[in-house]
Amino acid sequence: VFAYSDTIYNPTNKDIPEDVYEHELVHQRQMQGWQPDAWWLKYCLDSEFRKQMEVEAFSVQYHFIKDRVPSKVAKLCLTDLSFNMSKWYNLGISISQCATLIRKFK
Repeated sequence: VFAYSDTIYNPTNKDIPEDVYEHELVHQRQMQGWQPDAWWLKYCLDSEFRKQMEVEAFSVQYHFIKDRVPSKVAKLCLTDLSFNMSKWYNLGISISQCATLIRKFK
């Protein structure tokens, strides 16, 4: 699942979880005022830009979850999101650093 301009693409055609959809809506909004190809090029080549974009998107996703589930479940979700951000996005930061960034972004 990924955003490109004003469209969220779902190549697998599987249901998109609401929290993931919220994450992609953030990227959709981030692209406003950009040519989508230029945003994606910067995203792919500039790890600091990618980190800024993902911290915001993961934070929105986390807070969406946190507002809807018990705190123990939210904590597990934060761990999962932090792991994903740390491992999938080549940002050079630890899982705990990702958790702090996600939790504290506003």
